[in-house]
Amino acid sequence: AQVRFLSRGFDVVCPLDVCAHLPDDALPPDYMREDVRALAGCEAIAVLPGWERSVGSRCEAGLALVLGLRWFDAVTGEPTTAPAAVEL
Repeated sequence: AQVRFLSRGFDVVCPLDVCAHLPDDALPPDYMREDVRALAGCEAIAVLPGWERSVGSRCEAGLALVLGLRWFDAVTGEPTTAPAAVEL
């Protein structure tokens, strides 16, 4: 997905890259703090299939809704409709 968006001219912020500097003993809240900081500076979010089953992804999605980010399907690279709400 990252390569697809880069090839289309998007600046991509990947959670794996954002958190790469964290130590091996970092806890899930440490990852979420870094991820939230990064997402807050974005204009859009791309969601992978099954994002609804991940607590972290649901948190990202909820923040994206609050921030009014544009939504993209990470598989197709096409714009998609944001959900009306996200169940945490």
